Amino acid sequence: IAVPAMPAAPRVAPSEAQRVSTRATDAVPVQIAPPSTAKRAVRALAALSWSRILLWVWGFGIALVSIRQIVARVQLSRLSRRAVVADEKSNRRFERIVQEAEITRPVTLLVSEEVDVPLTWGMFNARVLLPKSYGEWEARRFDNVLHHEFAHVRRLDVFTALLADVACALYWYNPLAWMAATQMRVEREIACDEAVLAAGAKASDYASDLLDLAINVR
Repeated sequence: IAVPAMPAAPRVAPSEAQRVSTRATDAVPVQIAPPSTAKRAVRALAALSWSRILLWVWGFGIALVSIRQIVARVQLSRLSRRAVVADEKSNRRFERIVQEAEITRPVTLLVSEEVDVPLTWGMFNARVLLPKSYGEWEARRFDNVLHHEFAHVRRLDVFTALLADVACALYWYNPLAWMAATQMRVEREIACDEAVLAAGAKASDYASDLLDLAINVR
């Protein structure tokens, strides 16, 4: 007995809603960061930008201060090259005061017409630079000036001044660093003046010498 074939079920096209549902299911899900996380990311980026700007400003300030310090040292080096050695009589007196001041490092006495006041620099090979007018000084003034400059050499003031310069370069934005460096310079000069008086100079004579030197500064 032949079994009649069952008619095939008719194909029904999926509705629009079903097609939309299928597409939504197949799509890759997109993760959206919570608003709080996005804000934190923006703030971190802004902080990074500001830190970079501040770092550049700090480095620029260090460069400016360092350039000024380097220029000053180059000028001293040029003065040294153009200066002349003091005459034999002055050098003999110079050597005597070196021994009195108990200076063990090499020290050279130079004379220059480009300066008005005595200068001292050099950490290992110290140099004392006198103005050309030193030839008009009395022996007392010559001794007092050298005792003052030798106190700088003995105290290693060149080294402490270098440390102060480095601190000012690193902390140029802090007025306390500049105030400390200025006060250090004042105290340094006071200590050297006290060394002159300790060497036997009369206070009134030494005060007169300092006043005359200050008046003669151009």
